[in-house]
Amino acid sequence: MTDALATPPVAPVAGDPPAAPVTPPAAAAPPAAPAAGDPPATPPAGDPPVSADWRSSITDPDAKEFATRLATPADAVKVALDLRRANSAMVKVPGKDASAEDRAKFHKAIGVPDKAEDYKFELGREPTEADKAIQGNLAKIAFENGIPAPAMTALSKAVSELAAAAKAEENRVAVAAREANEAALRKEWGADFDANKTLASRAVQAFGEVKSHPEVVEFFEKTIVNGQKLGDHPILMRMFGNIGRRMGEGEFIGAVGSEQRGSLQTELQQLMHDNPPGTEKYKNPAVQKRIGEINQALYGNESPRRLG
Repeated sequence: MTDALATPPVAPVAGDPPAAPVTPPAAAAPPAAPAAGDPPATPPAGDPPVSADWRSSITDPDAKEFATRLATPADAVKVALDLRRANSAMVKVPGKDASAEDRAKFHKAIGVPDKAEDYKFELGREPTEADKAIQGNLAKIAFENGIPAPAMTALSKAVSELAAAAKAEENRVAVAAREANEAALRKEWGADFDANKTLASRAVQAFGEVKSHPEVVEFFEKTIVNGQKLGDHPILMRMFGNIGRRMGEGEFIGAVGSEQRGSLQTELQQLMHDNPPGTEKYKNPAVQKRIGEINQALYGNESPRRLG
């Protein structure tokens, strides 16, 4: 049908030369084969070809399982690069054979000070001389073992707080024990409680020679027995109360301290001076009674010592 519709050839005009025949276009030449050794031609830009699963060449089970979390090889490269950057920022812990330089770098990186004196301690109060001595020893140990300065500061603060809490608990127990002991003694002594407590204090003053030895009071206040101060212990309070009562009643033999002893000896010497033995004054009943009281207080049942 195409041939039927084609335009018929025009007849040449008389006298014109015949038209030249139309030459059909030449067929396209086949692509030249690449020369031996030449790289393959780069494919034209466009969408990348669809290839097989890039994980198929992985044989290690763990590596293959990890690869399933990554969508493309580019993701794997990114993970590797991130890991490399993280590793470069890490500080390597020196082994037992590490050089002094490597150890120094590691210590500096984790915050170990340049010298032991640079450690800071937090006690929540001003340190005493004893505190400073302890801190010096701790700082030396911390420096030799590579303890970071912030860690040592935090540790000292925590220890101080724990010690304060322990002391507060100790005081609470002591107060509770004192109140319980006092309640028991009040029940036992009844109306005589205050008087007996005064007598006990008097006995401590006399036997402890508190005026010349104030450390006696500290001993009774700071010595803890079963969670209570020794001075508040009911056994001691009862004992010293009895001693004080006998001292007041003149029933306790030799119940005098050094201060009272000196006073009594001076009084006895004066009596003997004013009332010489063998005189009528010496035989006076009042003088004899007082000399007897002083001798009994000073020496008990022993013979009186020679005077002057």
